[in-house]
Amino acid sequence: MRILISTIFFCFLILSAKAQHSGSPYSIYGVGILEDNEVTFNKLKGGLGISSPKTYVINNVNPALLALNSFTIFDFGVEYDQRTVATDSLSQDQKGGGLSYISLAVPLKTGKWGLNLGVNPYSIIKYNINSERDIFNDTTQALYEYIGDGGLTEVYIQSGYKIAKPLYIGFKAAYLFGSKNTHTVISPEPATNAFSSALFRSEKSNGFLFGFGAAYIKEFKTEGNFLSVGAIYELNTNLNTTRDEWLGNNSDVEISDTVNLIVDGAKSEITVPRKLGLGISYTKEYKWSIGLDYYMQDWSDFSNSAGLNEGMTRSNKWILGGEYTPDFFSVNSYWKRVTFLAGIRFVKTPLSLQNEDINNFGINFGVSLPFSNGSTVNLGFTGGRFGTTNNNLIRENYFKISLGISFNDQSYGWYRKQRKFN
Repeated sequence: MRILISTIFFCFLILSAKAQHSGSPYSIYGVGILEDNEVTFNKLKGGLGISSPKTYVINNVNPALLALNSFTIFDFGVEYDQRTVATDSLSQDQKGGGLSYISLAVPLKTGKWGLNLGVNPYSIIKYNINSERDIFNDTTQALYEYIGDGGLTEVYIQSGYKIAKPLYIGFKAAYLFGSKNTHTVISPEPATNAFSSALFRSEKSNGFLFGFGAAYIKEFKTEGNFLSVGAIYELNTNLNTTRDEWLGNNSDVEISDTVNLIVDGAKSEITVPRKLGLGISYTKEYKWSIGLDYYMQDWSDFSNSAGLNEGMTRSNKWILGGEYTPDFFSVNSYWKRVTFLAGIRFVKTPLSLQNEDINNFGINFGVSLPFSNGSTVNLGFTGGRFGTTNNNLIRENYFKISLGISFNDQSYGWYRKQRKFN
């Protein structure tokens, strides 16, 4: 019954989920700002997960480690995002939040084969940028307003399988879909008697993404001590894209209200480059663990719907994180059963503007609070800085609150049925 309720709830949330990000001016590039899609437990360790073995936490980072899941787990998370966007002379506060992911994991064969279904934002587009400059290189000044929203959503299925005691492999298949809606409004100075004009563009994209994972877990003679290494690899993805463009005389014009359609249903592709991730961790089971993850994605292989790269380069991400539980099996003290989580993350994004690399640095910390039947409430915070004010660029100081709830099914009814096939 618990499994049935979780599945129904999962399907309902897939249909209704829509996160509202606070936005970033840097989301004007590429497919937007790439979202971290780890469950909250791993997110509070900076996003650590490529080599983090757990039997009671969904590892949706490396599908190979799903083979370790011993319980049916339903996990969902919400996030609140607040940031200050600033230049050398101006600043603005932005707020946002909403559902950040939904994930369901089922052990098809306990300790041997696991399955995971999930949905989460893949990227976020939300910006409103104003600049004042000349029109067509003459002396007439105009306000240019660039507005955009949208992003990609990822719906995935992945599975992990234990080949031998130390070796695990996994596979991921995902469907990406979404839109990018932009318009540029040009407003000349009132004294010129010129009219405002606007260019609208709407792109709808979809396509499949495939990936693989592997992990090797070495148990030492001291019981419960493990050294784990892992790797993930996602193939490059071509998203089928349909583009419409039209002209209007202000920012309120809708496509149905104008005959100035200039592009109608143009077909093209967006190329998202392949991604490689490597990780290593050391674990004292039910006590503590520490790990390091590295990701590389070469965005010089990216092309937008017009076939342009937008000047994007290789991105790199480093994560250092860990966890500590004073006494996982304590019966006298609740707080000794609480797991404390922390991590730091540094990302060299694929953006390089005005000879400045656009980097993202964040610090995460939080707690995993156990409740009935091994389920947990995972609560934590992230603080960080994205971008720079050098050379008239933009810096974002952000603060996030993350809440994830993980329901673990320990009724064992499912496993009794499994024994017939084990």
